Amino acid sequence: MLDSLDVCQPSVTPLEENVSRECGTMNAEDTIRLPRQLLEISDANSSKELAHFHAAGTNPDSAPELEPSELQAHIIAPLSTLTVPTSVMILDSSAGRRGSVTPPEGNVSRECRATGVEIAAGTPVQPLDRADVDSHEQLPGFRGEVEPSTGHGSQLDCAPQPAPPATRTRVPLQDSPAEGWPLHILSPDDASLKCKDLGFEDILGRLNEALAQRLGREIFMTDSGVRQLLERLVYGEEDLDFGGLYARVRNPWLWERDNNVDEQYSELLKLAENFDNPRKHNETNAFISLYGNGLQPWHSWARRLWDLHAHRVVPYHFAFSWGNIDQAFDGQQCYSAVSHSWTSTMADSPRSRAYTPVNAYEWPVPLPTGVTLEAVRNELLNLRQEYVWLDIVCLRQCGGPGEALRAAEWAVDVPTIGSIYQRANRVIRYYNGLGVAFECQGWTGDRHWLHRVWTIQEIQVNSITAGLPEGLTAEDLLEEKNEDGKPFKDYLDPILELEKKMEYSRLGDLEDFFQVFKELQGRTATNPIDKIAAFGSLVYGLGQIPLYAPDTNLERAWDLLLQCMHASILANFLWRICVPGNATYKWRPSWTQLMNEVTENSCLPDKPFAPRTALKDNFIISKWCRFLKGNAWLTCDHTGHSQPMAKVHYSDTVITMLKFSITLGPGKVLEDGAVHLVGNNIQNERNTKGKMVPVFVCLMVCKEVEISQGEIGYEKITVVPVKALDPSIFQAEFEERELTFV
Repeated sequence: MLDSLDVCQPSVTPLEENVSRECGTMNAEDTIRLPRQLLEISDANSSKELAHFHAAGTNPDSAPELEPSELQAHIIAPLSTLTVPTSVMILDSSAGRRGSVTPPEGNVSRECRATGVEIAAGTPVQPLDRADVDSHEQLPGFRGEVEPSTGHGSQLDCAPQPAPPATRTRVPLQDSPAEGWPLHILSPDDASLKCKDLGFEDILGRLNEALAQRLGREIFMTDSGVRQLLERLVYGEEDLDFGGLYARVRNPWLWERDNNVDEQYSELLKLAENFDNPRKHNETNAFISLYGNGLQPWHSWARRLWDLHAHRVVPYHFAFSWGNIDQAFDGQQCYSAVSHSWTSTMADSPRSRAYTPVNAYEWPVPLPTGVTLEAVRNELLNLRQEYVWLDIVCLRQCGGPGEALRAAEWAVDVPTIGSIYQRANRVIRYYNGLGVAFECQGWTGDRHWLHRVWTIQEIQVNSITAGLPEGLTAEDLLEEKNEDGKPFKDYLDPILELEKKMEYSRLGDLEDFFQVFKELQGRTATNPIDKIAAFGSLVYGLGQIPLYAPDTNLERAWDLLLQCMHASILANFLWRICVPGNATYKWRPSWTQLMNEVTENSCLPDKPFAPRTALKDNFIISKWCRFLKGNAWLTCDHTGHSQPMAKVHYSDTVITMLKFSITLGPGKVLEDGAVHLVGNNIQNERNTKGKMVPVFVCLMVCKEVEISQGEIGYEKITVVPVKALDPSIFQAEFEERELTFV
């Protein structure tokens, strides 16, 4: 993914970036059909009319053919000197097509529409650089011909992006097959045809072409429910193009059974409603319940998926299959997920974002410089993928007509991204950026996949490596060396180790946590709380997780995640981490400590048996505590140690004197005085599978504090391993207590 939360900038695509890569990918012998136009600018003082395109004729299809030289002279050259008082950008050309594409925002004059070119608000027009027009041979996927569509679907997207470096390597899988894709995989132009313009018979003919091989029969208008289904989809509120309609009806289950096909479709929509309602009910206060309320065990929190065959983004439920045995819908592992890190141009440059029919112009889609959605789609199809979750088209991005919905969607969608990857059939991984060829450089950069926070939650055993340049295999990639002579495998090994640990379950041991903490320390995030959200996706046993609120205080976000954790994990933070917290709560480390100073060396090796723990107002209550009844006091040693030291003295009616030394945390200052000693369990050992094992393994040194009037709590100073103490500690007098640790 996924660094889509890194930045939200206004989506702008300058006019110079939308005069299309197609203009830059023409050979001298190529021609292009466009209406001859003269671009006139209205009075600069007028704010009502920005620009008028005056066509030579009213029918764009009747326009004469222009050679590239004429195109430069008549259209590109005038644009290069154009200055306008307000900004415009070309979104789509309907010339030569049956349907026009409505821009997602902005008003377009009647004169503009007559030309077959639509515009919307954008950035001021900049002069075109001739080198940009001539650099087409360096663009991905160039095969010496004008392609009917680019990576932004059917948009007129010929923007002269900065030319990629001459050393950039071609990715063979990003080419479409020489013979073209099979009929059940739509071309961008076919997907963009407006259903209302096609008519029922044409739509049915196209559906039969696409579905015949999979269904083994022809669909007739007289078949039960066919006309009703087409009427519902063609004249519905969504105003679907053929790609959108095809994505909703192409699953074979819809046609294989003998029932009314319109009723079958209604059954699927009812299931979708049964999914949406529990999702909404599972949002309570600051948390999301991941399970229950009717959610299926195989349920994924993906809101949308990219249907590669239809080249359209659709709601998750349209990828479901029908189980003939169970007679029920099944969404188990019905998609793959794409893992990538956002490049600097995606995050920082508004020029990298463009509207596309692939997501119905819902928001502008960011892409790395020189990469197109069509190239990415080709590679995913060549990797035999059908449905994928890809953040830039499936997770609402900044801008667009639905911007007001983004905060509410992100609150749920961002913290559940980890589960989307864990539920995916396969994870497809780009190391140097989405659609970007693997390179032997930049591996330590802040924007590389290895160093972004969000990618740590996207790991999965046997992930597929994408972006392989010509002549490089996934196996050989591991041995590739960077400028320092270090193989890529050395950088990737920590992640591969985590992947193996998470193959069957999420992480629940402190040792595993500290491995993740170490990874997170070396990774970058625009918002510090993103590290907490990413970590939460890896933790075992979470029945609920916090909603994502980007403005939440860092330590508050950590408090909320701790409230979701299993009691055994909380017990480990209390008893095994010997360093007290440095923020409001002392019983466990703060998030700042975990990211800066607390390491695995601060963790005791023996796991405590203390299952009965619970949180109350973020204090932790532990039952079965071994509260030593004797006298304990602490004397500090401030003489020449690298870290503050102290000595603990203990005596009771059985033990004459027990002494041991402790190391205090960095900068920790204590006064000599009375303390308490508390063990993690009242039992010395217990029988586990026929073997007696020690259970009293941790001894906490703490002091008494007042929580509120009449309520006493205990503040951790440190924890020591019992096996490091004199064995007489087992004879010390104690009583069982339920204690509150602050």
